[in-house]
Amino acid sequence: MNSFAQRWAGIAAVALVLPLSAAAQQAFTRGAVNLRAGPSGDYPLVARLAPGQPLEVVGCTSGYGWCDVVLPDGGRGWVWARNLDYAYQDQRVPLATYGAVIGVPIIGFAIGSYWGNYYRNRSWYGDRRWWGGVPPPPVAGWQPPPPIRPGWQPRPWPGPGFRPPGPGVRPPPPPGIRPPIDPGFRPPRPHPGFRPGPPPGMPHPGGGGGGGHHGGGGHRP
Repeated sequence: MNSFAQRWAGIAAVALVLPLSAAAQQAFTRGAVNLRAGPSGDYPLVARLAPGQPLEVVGCTSGYGWCDVVLPDGGRGWVWARNLDYAYQDQRVPLATYGAVIGVPIIGFAIGSYWGNYYRNRSWYGDRRWWGGVPPPPVAGWQPPPPIRPGWQPRPWPGPGFRPPGPGVRPPPPPGIRPPIDPGFRPPRPHPGFRPGPPPGMPHPGGGGGGGHHGGGGHRP
C-alpha cells in the first residue's frame, strides 16, 4: 500500500507541474530589446535584453501587441511581441504572427497587483498611480481656461503676405463689439472763437465775402 500511495503521489505532483509549464511558451529576443514594466513603451524601463535572450512567455495582450515574459533569473516584465521569436517546427517564427497558432494565451494587465508582486524595490514603484492612467496633479496656481462664448467663431485666415501690427498697436475689435471707454476720459475743449466747419458738400455760411455770384455760372448741382 505504501508503494501504491507513493506512486499516486508522484502522479499528482506531475499533474500539478504540467499546467504551469504548458502555460508558458519558450521564446527568444530578435535583437536588443527593452523590458518594460507594462504593456507600452511609456512604462518604466526594467532591463535591457541582449539579442537571442531566452525567456518564457506567460501571455500577450489582445492582438499580440505586448507579451508578459519571465527571464531565467526570475525577472518579470513586458516585451513588444514583434521583438520575439518562437521555435516552431524546427524554425524560429515571429511570435506576433504565430501567437494564435502556437497557443499563446491572451491576458490582461493590472498595474497594482503586477507592480506589487515584482517591482516593490524599484525607485519608480511609488509613482505607479500616475502610470496607471491617473493624470498628475496640476501645477500650483494653474487655472482652467474660461469657457468659449456661445456663437464664437475664429477669425478667418488673413491670407499670404499678412504681417501682424508692430509693437504697441492694438488690433481692431471684432464687429459688433465696442471697445471699453475709460471712465476718467475727458475730450479736449475747443479754443475760444472756434467754429466747426460745415458738413461735406455744404457751402460755408456767410461765405466768401461779398454777396453776388461769380463768373455767372451759378451753383453746382
